[in-house]
Amino acid sequence: MSFEQIKRTVAWLDQYQLTELISFTLQFRYAQDASFHREATARLNDQEPLRWLTLDKFERRLDLR
Repeated sequence: MSFEQIKRTVAWLDQYQLTELISFTLQFRYAQDASFHREATARLNDQEPLRWLTLDKFERRLDLR
């Protein structure tokens, strides 16, 4: 599968699937960073919705919108 095919496939994902993909790629990227791994695990396990980062907030932080 080419990178262009992957991008086209990702474009069809719903918000839940895209959120999962973002989480997966961040975990994959930082898998060797123990400090980041601890922080990411704590954030992913956070049960308080008020501290959750929505896709819109995530994109604004990256200045994508």
